[in-house]
Amino acid sequence: MDNKQIFRKYYGRLAFEGVLKALVWGFAVGLLAFTVTAFICWAVSYDPGIWIALGIGVAAIAVTTVVLYYVRFRPTAKEIARRIDALGLEERMITMAELQKNDTYIAMRQREDAQQKLQAVEPKQINYQVSALSISLAGAAAALAIAMGVVFALSIYDVLPPGNQVLTPEEEKEFVLVSYMEMDGGSIAGETDQVVEVGSDTQAVLAVADEGYVFVKWSDGVEEPSRQDLDVQEDIFVFAEFAEMGEGEDGEGGEGEPGDQPQDQPQDSESNGDDGEENQKPGDQPQDPNGNPGSGASDGTPNYDYVDRGDGSGPVDYNEIFDEYLKEALDEIASGELPDGLREFLESYFGSL
Repeated sequence: MDNKQIFRKYYGRLAFEGVLKALVWGFAVGLLAFTVTAFICWAVSYDPGIWIALGIGVAAIAVTTVVLYYVRFRPTAKEIARRIDALGLEERMITMAELQKNDTYIAMRQREDAQQKLQAVEPKQINYQVSALSISLAGAAAALAIAMGVVFALSIYDVLPPGNQVLTPEEEKEFVLVSYMEMDGGSIAGETDQVVEVGSDTQAVLAVADEGYVFVKWSDGVEEPSRQDLDVQEDIFVFAEFAEMGEGEDGEGGEGEPGDQPQDQPQDSESNGDDGEENQKPGDQPQDPNGNPGSGASDGTPNYDYVDRGDGSGPVDYNEIFDEYLKEALDEIASGELPDGLREFLESYFGSL
């Protein structure tokens, strides 16, 4: 008689055990696949990824269970014989399976003895055997999958932050305040109050003097009317200082201004000799303290063609100062680094002069 027919009533029980073993391992693999996929989708904040993870997990369970059953856990005649011998048949079944094709007298007698002993063994006497390792691994995988699924679901509903914020949080940026303020006599062209990131550059601004005033300097010592602070590390608060034409930086009138006559000299022009107005020759220009012509009119009114820089160098032709500012403005415009609004203002301002 064929061994398959002899062991038929035991095959179903051991086949179920094989399916159970394969299913436990399949769940372990599938749950781990779900956990890994869900973690990746959570890390990149891809909310639909939870359904992808579920699909991958179910597919992994099914494929792993089928493959392991047919490759590893499907019962064979020798496996059934070994499990029956474990019930106290002292390897009779194994020997019978090995001598299946042996037709000798001894082999035939052995098979008959084994079959007689087998009649006393019921299938239910064979206990299911599933390894503790597979059960432990499946339990750990289930715990990880549940935890990952809960975290993913809560992040979808904004109860927990998404994965990209948890794994790669944005560094907090530091900012500083930059303020450009004007004093009497002028204004600031450009954005006067700027909030910039530490280490970055400000937008360019320009100090523009009102009519009858000139730009002197910024309160921190910068002498150029246009400025752009680079690599700012701390708050900046500066004033643009202006002065009336003909005045020094301290704003006090210089020598020769109207109404400033020494008290110890007579007011009568005749007593002044050659210094009086009546003794001046036609066409003569008044002289400034440094000998420059044109610093004042014959009636004592200041001539604004000359201004004092305030640095002790004496009166300077205002046209020279204007040419300097104009050259600086043209260079700034040509550099292409100015904001469009400031560039248009400069072109309009100097074009109107």
